[in-house]
Amino acid sequence: MAGTTGVGKSTALSEFKREDPEIVIYRAVAGEGGAWGAALALCNILGLPVPNCRDLASARRVIAKALSLKSMLVVDEAQGLVKVNAKGKNDWQAFEWLRSLAEGGEFGIAFIGNLSLLQLQTEVGQLWRRVLGNKAVITGVKRDDVAAIVAQWGFSDPDLVKRLFAMARGTGAMVTLATIRRRSSRAASAPAFKRSGRLRKTFVFWRKPVRGAGGSRVGTGVQCRGYSGVRAERHGPDRLSGLPDGKRSGP
Repeated sequence: MAGTTGVGKSTALSEFKREDPEIVIYRAVAGEGGAWGAALALCNILGLPVPNCRDLASARRVIAKALSLKSMLVVDEAQGLVKVNAKGKNDWQAFEWLRSLAEGGEFGIAFIGNLSLLQLQTEVGQLWRRVLGNKAVITGVKRDDVAAIVAQWGFSDPDLVKRLFAMARGTGAMVTLATIRRRSSRAASAPAFKRSGRLRKTFVFWRKPVRGAGGSRVGTGVQCRGYSGVRAERHGPDRLSGLPDGKRSGP
């Protein structure tokens, strides 16, 4: 599964793990790539002794035996498996090593990462041919996805879906929606909103440039307008001011 940042890959994986606790999740870390890095990480996850870096074949057999008792191995952030070589060609052998591991232990394996995983087609052709009919490529968030999430929040306003979709189409996608929800919850609990008693589930959030004294742009805030007319502006992560009925309240 290859997808752009923030479309919900890791969130979906967490839900998958909740439904099937037997799966093993290995989150690859950039800078710790290569077959040896994968073997060391899996031994740590499975509680196995540190493998011998000079005998990866033996380590692969030990790890395969331990994983054969599980339902599946999922490698999240799989682009981290690539061992970067600043002076030459990058090393993609960890993918082939893990494929052999899965075949030896007779368990399923899935790779989840960003769109750079599509390079497997040229870098690890044998693996690419094996997953040809079992891959998903997510190049961006869809409007229906946003509408489904907003519906779970209890909203059905088409204008709200339109605004949120416009914000989620960029980098971050579903992460952006989660941030908006967190900020709106924080705004709803602000003293000014509590006193007004008028703002319930009637938020629209959108990005807004923050201007300095000379009119120059100094950052980006998030503006919220409730359909009831209650308004708030947020500048930075810790400063929130509510302005119901045109009156400024405290932070």
